[in-house]
Amino acid sequence: MTMKKKHYLLLCLFLLFSAMAFSQNATVHFDYDINGNRISRYLSIRKIEENEKQTDTVNLPSYLSEAKDSLGNAELSIYPNPTHDKLIITLQGIGDDKVFARLISQTGSLIKQYELHDGSSEIDLSGLPIGAYLLQLSATDVSQTWKIIKN
Repeated sequence: MTMKKKHYLLLCLFLLFSAMAFSQNATVHFDYDINGNRISRYLSIRKIEENEKQTDTVNLPSYLSEAKDSLGNAELSIYPNPTHDKLIITLQGIGDDKVFARLISQTGSLIKQYELHDGSSEIDLSGLPIGAYLLQLSATDVSQTWKIIKN
């Protein structure tokens, strides 16, 4: 390999790594408890000023950027997870279908059951002990389960 090609290759690598370093302005961070369960998730954003000097990061809870899922044809949001007392479930587009939510303990016993409608519904977990639960949502022809953490 000639010296000119080596310099060109090094220049390309330098530009590539420089572009990668400046393009990563947001990072998602996770915190775990001693048992390996995720207890928090937050978004770290680096602000770069006009003079390209990097300033301190801003940490935002991840539920501010709402995560969406689906249940059949309906759009679904479940937040915040982990939660301290209230869990919010937002459904859009279920129409006349009945959607049932079942909160299940780790041992498999049914704790509470709710009927959900289009819009936001709130599930109160304040009377339950800290731990992991399963939230099962069932519509006419589809059923899905999510792990819910109560702190």
